[in-house]
Amino acid sequence: MAHLVQFVTFRDGQAPDWWPKFIESVQSADLLISSSRVVSLRKLDQWFKKQVSVALSVIYEVEGGEYFRELIAQAKKRDRSKYAALLELAE
Repeated sequence: MAHLVQFVTFRDGQAPDWWPKFIESVQSADLLISSSRVVSLRKLDQWFKKQVSVALSVIYEVEGGEYFRELIAQAKKRDRSKYAALLELAE
């Protein structure tokens, strides 16, 4: 309710007669607002599972785990600033 009221402005600062009744009768939507970092991590996870995982599984079977250790070590040397907010979740 407080969020709704924060985003509503009436001309001349005068609410219409129906406004107080509306505010009193509205029920909470139980809306959960997630952190943008969490949402971004979820999207990255979904993309990874849907688009990348099969290719990774094939490389793993052919090259083994050492390939991934080297891949990650190389990636950590690159510019990861695009993911700075997500990396804060690891701290």
